[in-house]
Amino acid sequence: MLLLGKRVFHLKLIKYMFVCIFAGFSATSLADEVDFLAYGDLRGYLEPCGCDPATDLGGILRINSQLMRERLSAPNLLSFNLGNNLSDKRRDAIKNRYLIKGEEVNAPTAYLINELELQNLEFLKTSKLPFVLTNTRVAPVGRPFIETSEMIVMGYTWSDIHAKSLTRVDAKLILEWQNNLKKIAGKKSVLLFSGPDEDLKKFADAKLFSSIISSNKRPLTEIPGKEESENDSLLLRLKNPAVFMVPLGGQGILRSGNLTMSEAKTIDGLFKAPTKDCNDQKGVTAITLGSDCSSGSKLFGKGFSRFTWLKKPTEAGHGLAAFYTSFNKEIADQFKSEGLGRIAALKDSPFAGSTLCAQCHDSAHKVYTQTRHAHAMQTLISKGKHEDAECVACHSVGSDKAGGFVSIKDSPQFANVQCENCHGPRKDHTLNPSIKSAAGSAKQACATCHNRQHSPNFNLNTYWEKIKH
Repeated sequence: MLLLGKRVFHLKLIKYMFVCIFAGFSATSLADEVDFLAYGDLRGYLEPCGCDPATDLGGILRINSQLMRERLSAPNLLSFNLGNNLSDKRRDAIKNRYLIKGEEVNAPTAYLINELELQNLEFLKTSKLPFVLTNTRVAPVGRPFIETSEMIVMGYTWSDIHAKSLTRVDAKLILEWQNNLKKIAGKKSVLLFSGPDEDLKKFADAKLFSSIISSNKRPLTEIPGKEESENDSLLLRLKNPAVFMVPLGGQGILRSGNLTMSEAKTIDGLFKAPTKDCNDQKGVTAITLGSDCSSGSKLFGKGFSRFTWLKKPTEAGHGLAAFYTSFNKEIADQFKSEGLGRIAALKDSPFAGSTLCAQCHDSAHKVYTQTRHAHAMQTLISKGKHEDAECVACHSVGSDKAGGFVSIKDSPQFANVQCENCHGPRKDHTLNPSIKSAAGSAKQACATCHNRQHSPNFNLNTYWEKIKH
């Protein structure tokens, strides 16, 4: 970690305290906060899809790379995983296994057993990760608290779905936890929290903890977009005392205490020449989060950051290369295995393929061939993801339906985004043009793949003009 000069540090500390008071936070000095990094809520996003630069954030590899660099200067760095990292989809068993493996390499200080972990306990039982859940009635895995030389970490998760196995916060639980914490004199306490606002408020009012970290409160069905990275004030869950949420989809890392003042740089960042500090008119130089006078938190201003957003350069130097190669091989093998059972259905496929459509709709087909849709599979091939079912779904025809895309070898006629992605299966229509197959609106079909993650800047009117025919 690159240290600030004393003068620069004092200027920034004064500014930090001013901003905190102005925003209505408790005016706690940096020295009173626990220094930690926190992340979580990957929700099955082992890696970013890379479809758009605005949402090309996060993933296990980048988390690992950032933690590695931070630990070079702070070997005893505290890092917390807020859970909700696993996928609740049945076919994602391989991905869930690797999400746990990746965290074993990332080695967090504590890992909260959250809703999605409670739904996938089989992936936790054989892991030696420091799982924590304090309010469980039955301890399936993990511990009720994790103690280090300087602090105690507790975990709280509440979900109505798991009400039978959890104890919800009330006056009795607060008193019990208060008495237990009193027994540990001289140590700070941290709560990893997941639950509704009223539960969080009870813990905050009780003032049991030095720091409370929240998992992301957005619904489990919501996928990550670009909103949080462009406006980190959305991640301030409670103002007084200040409680922050970790970013959705593992797109970034939450920073606390003195770690908001500087961060470990990427390889590229280390070789950039320092610039004049934005807050120092006399030209004192320092490499900080705000050294380019543009970075830093929108919530706190230039030079301060509650979050490290895990962009593509972060990935350089990660320690999970073999892990990633192994993961891609396993999902490719799964894709091929599932494809074997789908080949027979190609004989009676309801899909025609764009070549047949072109026989009657030549002018429309010519427009189509000039669009990126017509080369969508090549994009995956160039990234080695053409045997990843999750990616193929948006780059082919009917990969999730009988008679649809199986593989480039077995069904090349259904590779790429084609007419039938928007207009529905048309094999019957090509055999008898009088048959008008029922299908939904072509425009509505766009949203299937052009969602907040894949196309955060998607505008139907703008995009439609590019493919209109």
